[in-house]
Amino acid sequence: MAACTSSSTSASKAGGSIGPSASAPATASGAPASAPATGSSTSHHSVPAKTVSPPRPGTIHQTVSSRAVTLLTAKPVGATVTYRGRGLTASVLRATRINATARIPGEVAGPAVSVQLKMVNRGASAVGLGSLVAVTAQAADGTPFSPITTSTTAVSATLRPGAATVGRYVFHLPTGFRGPVTIQVTYAATAEVARFVGSV
Repeated sequence: MAACTSSSTSASKAGGSIGPSASAPATASGAPASAPATGSSTSHHSVPAKTVSPPRPGTIHQTVSSRAVTLLTAKPVGATVTYRGRGLTASVLRATRINATARIPGEVAGPAVSVQLKMVNRGASAVGLGSLVAVTAQAADGTPFSPITTSTTAVSATLRPGAATVGRYVFHLPTGFRGPVTIQVTYAATAEVARFVGSV
């Protein structure tokens, strides 16, 4: 009996416990290890360690060569400009002053100019337009107008041979701007820039 009492007392002094109430074993750092949750359905998914190369390798130290932009002779609003090599034409049918509504943060309600753009494919193959078409407007001193995207309706994404498309592009008119207004239209980064000049 004395031996049993001594053993129990020694275990108690050593910080141990006897029976099912024993604490979880200590980890390598000395902290008790947590017991896994009962009924846990947590799963672990490994992420494959695979490096994907960019389509065009490069570094931040490289310099991209500049590309000359060809500005076509400015035409009055209502005239037609033909881009070289594709049989594609562009014309600003009209540029009218309107009172625009702001629908999203960053847009400015008030005086604006609405530009109606028509593009015709007179070539033998389809021409991709979509988001590649860039339409800008500026004052006589070169100050650019801010686009009102929620009021804009872009031209068709693809223009088949013989087909035409009409889009509407709206720009905020800054207070005190000086006319005439210059509207620039291009359909690709490497294409010429058509220019139309008119009053609003």
